[in-house]
Amino acid sequence: MSARISIAGVSERDVDLLLLEEFQSSPTFRDWFVLQALGPTVHLGRCVRAQRSVTHFTGESDLEVVFSNSDGSHTRLMIENKVGAGLEPLQAERYRVRGDSYIADGHCAAYHTVIVAPARYFSEAGGHKGFDSRVTYEQILQWFLGDQSLGERRHYKAALLRSAIDKATIGYQPEEDAPTTKFWLAYWGHATKFASRLEMRKPNLKPSG
Repeated sequence: MSARISIAGVSERDVDLLLLEEFQSSPTFRDWFVLQALGPTVHLGRCVRAQRSVTHFTGESDLEVVFSNSDGSHTRLMIENKVGAGLEPLQAERYRVRGDSYIADGHCAAYHTVIVAPARYFSEAGGHKGFDSRVTYEQILQWFLGDQSLGERRHYKAALLRSAIDKATIGYQPEEDAPTTKFWLAYWGHATKFASRLEMRKPNLKPSG
């Protein structure tokens, strides 16, 4: 029986590196991830490169995984990983601009954008936050629990993902809605000017609804 594992303070970087290890070393995980993200009809070929924190003039990809197809062309998976922080303005769109730039520059023939996050991060069933597809932490957790080839190491990997899921549940930060935030700030300004005795605190960024 494995020892009980407790991992506090899990960050997005921790999950990035966990995924990067599997993309680099596990064909089974790569095939499974592509299946979850793109469906059973898509086959991307041989993995030739996996990188973390790929910078570009349009921003940064948390992970990029490059596959070589049978005809020699390349397909790139561009992955955004979120534990709890909201998306930056136009972040999904900037991923697409980045992918279009890769195609224009001859770095790949096709790309797919994927967001990886706890299920709670998505406000609607099947929502992708503007990315082509999504894979949840809970799905990845189940993969680790079922992969007997990892031996006892799978318990550590599962514990790290559980901690990330717990962190998202406790410290979730929903995506900002600019009009809602603007309304709250205007209300705060009005209250401060005309009803200072209420001592209303300046509001933080607000989500829609």
